[in-house]
Amino acid sequence: MTSHPPEPRIVLRFPTILLTCCFSALLAYERLPTFGLRLDHDRDGRIMMHEGTGLDEPFRWWINDDDDEGEWQSGRDAPRVGAPDWSTPRIDGVRDLVDFFPAYLDCGELYRLNGHVGARFEVRCVGGGLEAYAAGLPPEDVGFLHRQPQQEIYGDWLDAPLEAAEPLGLAEGRWVHVPIGLLYRLSVEGVTGAAVLLLEGRRTGAFELELRVTTEHGEVHLDRRRIVISHVEEMYREIMAGGGLSRLGEPRGLPDAEVVRGWTVFVHGYNVPTQAARGWNAEMFKRLHAVGCRRKFVGVNWNGATGLDYHAAVQRAFFAGRALGMAASPLVGRQEVVVIAHSLGNVVAGEAIARGGLTPSRYYMVNAAVPAEAYAYGLQSPEQALHMTDVRWRGYVPRLHASNWHRLYPETDYRGSFRWIGAFGGLSGKLTLINAYSEGEDVTNCPEDVDSASVLSALLNGRDYSYGVWKTQELLKGVPMTRSLGTLFMRRSQAGWSFNGEWRGRYVPNGPREPGGHYMLMTPDEAALLTDDQLRARPFFGRFLWGWLHDSRLRRPTGSMQEFGMLTDVLARGVPAQSYAAGCHALALPLIKNFNLEAQGREASAGWPGDGHQDDKKRGRWLHSDFRNAALPYVHPFFQQLAQ
Repeated sequence: MTSHPPEPRIVLRFPTILLTCCFSALLAYERLPTFGLRLDHDRDGRIMMHEGTGLDEPFRWWINDDDDEGEWQSGRDAPRVGAPDWSTPRIDGVRDLVDFFPAYLDCGELYRLNGHVGARFEVRCVGGGLEAYAAGLPPEDVGFLHRQPQQEIYGDWLDAPLEAAEPLGLAEGRWVHVPIGLLYRLSVEGVTGAAVLLLEGRRTGAFELELRVTTEHGEVHLDRRRIVISHVEEMYREIMAGGGLSRLGEPRGLPDAEVVRGWTVFVHGYNVPTQAARGWNAEMFKRLHAVGCRRKFVGVNWNGATGLDYHAAVQRAFFAGRALGMAASPLVGRQEVVVIAHSLGNVVAGEAIARGGLTPSRYYMVNAAVPAEAYAYGLQSPEQALHMTDVRWRGYVPRLHASNWHRLYPETDYRGSFRWIGAFGGLSGKLTLINAYSEGEDVTNCPEDVDSASVLSALLNGRDYSYGVWKTQELLKGVPMTRSLGTLFMRRSQAGWSFNGEWRGRYVPNGPREPGGHYMLMTPDEAALLTDDQLRARPFFGRFLWGWLHDSRLRRPTGSMQEFGMLTDVLARGVPAQSYAAGCHALALPLIKNFNLEAQGREASAGWPGDGHQDDKKRGRWLHSDFRNAALPYVHPFFQQLAQ
């Protein structure tokens, strides 16, 4: 019998030992509870595992130094003006939530393992620059904070309304206990992780947010994140279109490398003074940033604060558009640009794009206070023209109107350009043009029962001063003071709906006991017989203030800016629109996309604020500035659209 040496057992055992050790290590690794501080670094509304890299990649936010209140508010968004929200030990209404960012405390497993044996769960902000409030939000959907205003996720057990939210005391810079209600939510099966901290900046600077768990055996689990808090205006650029010092350098509070997709340019509307413009720009930046916009932001400040003289603001808007184009074009270069303009700011944006050199890929016209006809020749209808005509002119043929005076001249004559029709007509072929409109809004609404600029008529009919005011100012052009007190507030008045006294109708004597008499207006039939040659020399409406327009023998203004000044003065004060404002209805043109703010721009289940909407004509309606005045959860879908 042949004997064989024993088989080397180590050869067989080595793989077994190796596999056993690896399996044991794997089991041990799997038994390690997850732990850490998680932040929504990409601002996509979801906090994912290992998002961010701790101290190496700071999370940037702003100090909560505006003055928010409630669900709807107008005019208190300017930073460092009024009582700052950080100074109050509460969340100042739903509008204030845009100033908070979520942090997920991933310590639920540790609490299940050690919470019953006296482990300590603590959090602190080194330096005390933050304050925190517990909220019952799941980390995979912290964006829900900005989608629903009525949330019962606060209080001791994260099941109470916003009024129950109380600060943890992080601002003192010491370790504070994580609330038991939050720990319970983090650890209970079925609702695991449905809790976060909402943090606000109370001071500017760099701070460390720390989470610490100390077990009964003295084991310490520690994680930290670096938070940089800046003034919000240090996180974006600002262009002063038409005067003032612009801020065009890289924002130190938000380096360009962290927002790399392109540019957002925002233009505010009419009668917005400098401080209010700061508020508009800051609030727009915050909302876009909070919903995940990755573009660099530029706020445009232009001088449209002309009091009740709206016509002066229209002319300024044209000049601001030229200035904006010259400032923005070299700044943005060839990168993607999205322009968002509100109300009369669309004249600024339209001029900057049409002739100022700004070339966006998308342009959102938000409740645009611009005649629809300005965007295309096909956006004017006889029905709209009739309703945009002063009641005293409705019997006269349109050929006599100041709005159609340009038709008396050939295209080669400079006077043929004095029209609203097609003023920005080339835009729709250059870019994606989105008309964000609201049929129920107050300012650009064009109600049929408004047929003159009579202030007395509006008061007698019980109309709110803002209802249909854009149409009213179009009907005010050229009107004498005897027909509307609104003329008192206009520095210049010309053409429009005034009648030229040089054209006389029949003579009416005063009577046998009173000598003299007066001339009647020409009847519509008499005026219709006037020839084009006669109207070129003497228009049927009151003359323009620029004599050259009626007599080419007079000295014509020289220089492009002088001619531009004359054109914009005439459009602003003397040529009434013959179409409705774009901001109150859909534009029927294939090259223009329509976005119905009331149907598409708000959360269907969120309801609508009662504040600011008490009047019957306003209740439940999307008003002129609601995209900024209403809290973000009400208008979240629109800002998601803007952030794309």
